[in-house]
Amino acid sequence: MFVRDSASLLNKSISVYVEALKRQQAEQKEVEQSPVKEVQNARGEIAETPNSPLAEAPDRQTAKSPSSRVAKRRSVRHGIDLYKDQLVALTRIQFALWRRDDRKPTLRELILAALDEYIQKMKAELREK
Repeated sequence: MFVRDSASLLNKSISVYVEALKRQQAEQKEVEQSPVKEVQNARGEIAETPNSPLAEAPDRQTAKSPSSRVAKRRSVRHGIDLYKDQLVALTRIQFALWRRDDRKPTLRELILAALDEYIQKMKAELREK
């Protein structure tokens, strides 16, 4: 009896998971196929045309479509090596911000913020040339 109930519960859980996965894939397809009428960056400014080499990545853009969906930035796992002095400096900055704001930022937050700033700086420099 217990084995039969466990098996039916497992089958039900699997079917719920599969249906949720199918819904998620269908929503993703719908987002990918929806037309982009106007492209804005995260700050609401008009971004470069999507074909431009300096255009922001699609996951950083906001598509103005009939349903007014907002695309979110997707996280991608990509391990990098840091120099010891960089890690020490980031840790010190992290501690200083923790004391100032009563909230300890993660090293990931600090690195992503620095990377975003660097990307904006390089885009500006490349536009000038």
